[in-house]
Amino acid sequence: IGWTAVEFWAMATVANVASSRYGFDAFHGWLVLVAGLCTLFAIGGPVAVVRRWLERFGIQVLVVATAAITFRLLAVGDVASLWVAPGTGGLPFWLAVDLVVVMPVSWLPLVADYTRFARRDARGFAGVFGGSFVGTAWFYALGALLVLAAGARTDLVGIGTAVIAVAGGPIVLAALLVGETDNAFANLYSSVVSTQNLAPRVPQRRLTLALGVLAALLAAVTAGQVAGAVSSASAEETSSSRAKRSVANASCA
Repeated sequence: IGWTAVEFWAMATVANVASSRYGFDAFHGWLVLVAGLCTLFAIGGPVAVVRRWLERFGIQVLVVATAAITFRLLAVGDVASLWVAPGTGGLPFWLAVDLVVVMPVSWLPLVADYTRFARRDARGFAGVFGGSFVGTAWFYALGALLVLAAGARTDLVGIGTAVIAVAGGPIVLAALLVGETDNAFANLYSSVVSTQNLAPRVPQRRLTLALGVLAALLAAVTAGQVAGAVSSASAEETSSSRAKRSVANASCA
C-alpha cells in the first residue's frame, strides 16, 4: 500500500507540473483523479484492465509517447560525447548496481498475482521476462539521457520538468495517465490480494475501495511532507547564501 501511495503522489505531482504550464495548478485535484481511476481499475481486476485498457490502446499510447520523448532527446543531445565521457565517480559502482536492481526486484513478489491468469506457463514467463527487460532497459536509459543530455535534476519534479520541456505537456500527461495507472493499479490490487489472505470474508470491492482511499490519504500526507522538506531546504540554502555574501562583503570592507 505504501508503493501505491508513492505512485499516486508521483502521478499527481508530475501531472500538476505539466498542467501548471497552462495555468492549472491543482495537485489535490489530480490526486483524486488518479486515485479514483486506479481504484476503479483494481475493482475491475487484472483481466479486465489488460483486455479493455492495455491491449486496446494503453500500450500503444505509452510506446508512442515514450518513443517521441526518446527521439527528441537523441536529436537534441550529444549522445556520442556522453558515451565516451569519463565517469565522475560520484556514486560507487556497487551502490549504482543496487539502485538499478532494486526496482525490478521489488516487482517480483507481485508477478504471481497476475501470471496465474495466463493460459500457458511458457507464455506467461516470456511475457514477464521480455516486458520487464525491455521496459527496464529503455526507461533506465531514458532517465540517464534526461539527466545527462537535458540537464534534469535527479528528483521527481526535475525529471518531470525536463520531460515536459523536451516533449511538451500533452505528451507527458498522456504517457503519465496511461503508463503509470497500471503500476499504481498493480500495487493496489496486490495489496488487496495480500490483505484477503488475512481477511478472506471481506468483499474484494469494499476492500479495494478502502485501500484506495487509504493510499490517497497517504499520498496527500507525503505531498505535505515533501513540500515542507523542500521549503526548509530552500530556506537553509537562502540563509547560507546570505551568510556567504555577508562574509564576502565584510572581507572586502
